[in-house]
Amino acid sequence: MLEEVLSSGPSRRLLDLGCGAGEPSRFLATRGFEVVGVDRSPAMLATALEQDPVPGVEFVEGDLSQIDLLVSGQFGGALCLGNTLPHLRSESELQGFLSGVRQRLDPDAPLLIQLLNYERIFQNGERHLPLNFRPDESEE
Repeated sequence: MLEEVLSSGPSRRLLDLGCGAGEPSRFLATRGFEVVGVDRSPAMLATALEQDPVPGVEFVEGDLSQIDLLVSGQFGGALCLGNTLPHLRSESELQGFLSGVRQRLDPDAPLLIQLLNYERIFQNGERHLPLNFRPDESEE
């Protein structure tokens, strides 16, 4: 799904916002995208950099509420997966993030945002989310 949606953008240059250990960045680079992964956690970026390098991936440390200052140029799409958005704790941080992403994305560029239902997770005392399995040709 990531590849399909992000391939519809005006270029193959992508932002992975809150990239963590860089799995989506590396996956998309193997599919021909040029990816800039951004995360404010030095520990997560260290984990990303410990992995085997993949051509077409760059990692940048910084606060997503200042994304327009952290990266330059335009991007043909962006993704923001997992538990990234809850780390933007104030309305001004969220506004800075959205405004900065808007400045960096080309017109008609897709923006994929995953939002987890934390209220349900906390209410039910869930300590893990269910596993999802999906067949993909010869793999699962």
